[in-house]
Amino acid sequence: MPTKNKQKILVEGGVYHAFNRGYNKKKVFRSMEDFYTFRYLLRKYLEPGFKIKRKIFISGVEFVDFVTPSYLYEEVEVFAYCLMPNHFHLLIKQKTKKGMSKLMNRVLASYSRYFSQKYNIVGSAWQGTYKAVKIESEKQFTRVFAYIHENPAELGVDIDEYMFSSSKLYSKGVTWDDKWIKRVAL
Repeated sequence: MPTKNKQKILVEGGVYHAFNRGYNKKKVFRSMEDFYTFRYLLRKYLEPGFKIKRKIFISGVEFVDFVTPSYLYEEVEVFAYCLMPNHFHLLIKQKTKKGMSKLMNRVLASYSRYFSQKYNIVGSAWQGTYKAVKIESEKQFTRVFAYIHENPAELGVDIDEYMFSSSKLYSKGVTWDDKWIKRVAL
């Protein structure tokens, strides 16, 4: 029998609460660098105009090049997020049928590679595939939106000051790296 929320029937235009946690409930964000890396990966695929600086060598001469990643901002919108030491939450609207799957596969695989190399572990950082619950009503959307932003309270921190959540964006306004978040009025 399939595990609850693992069997995903994803529809174009659907809104979902996507989440996952570390393998065996272990921390997947052990350092500030880990949190920043995961958020960078979201930004890399979702921020319009984002470019990656890379160095290339041609005949021994170094050149700087700017590469545009395979954007997904035309396929998904993220309304809210929260990264906790052993799990994450995203509130996502899928604009194309496979948009969320593409985003999650790219971000989670990239982060798992980073995590495995940094901590010298074998296997995935994640406890299986990500889970997704379809949002069926405005009431459910509002409830999940609040739930995502209230997660840092379990760490004993001010939820509006927590660095790895979109709560600060909604309570205090735009910050430097939140162009990838689609703001919603509640």
